[in-house]
Amino acid sequence: MSRFKMSIISVIICLPSVNLFAKQRISSTYIFCAYKNNNMHWRWAVNEKNEYVTIKGYWKKVLEKDIASSQRSDVANYSHIFDFNLITFVFVTTYAEYYRVQRYCHKDEVMQPADKASSNWYGFEFVKNF
Repeated sequence: MSRFKMSIISVIICLPSVNLFAKQRISSTYIFCAYKNNNMHWRWAVNEKNEYVTIKGYWKKVLEKDIASSQRSDVANYSHIFDFNLITFVFVTTYAEYYRVQRYCHKDEVMQPADKASSNWYGFEFVKNF
């Protein structure tokens, strides 16, 4: 049997053992709260014990043009003109997890995920469960 045929057979045999739909590793990130009308003023979300609030989920890389409401970026407003494929991130979490931590932001604030104070402004994507 030729070397090429052996390689193809090896790949076909190995394919069933490869999980093409592997689940993302669940981690966590911090939450900050920014005023809806003035995002220059923001604060880290803290709980009743004055500890930083975290949310469970994972970061996912997406194309900026695929985000339905991308109002946080000046560049996103021009992306349709220049047809950029700008890459950004969303934090994927469950609805239940989002609602669990939402209470740490005030009604006039928007909740956003961040790993550190110098992080860019990112949004959420929701899944039913992990």
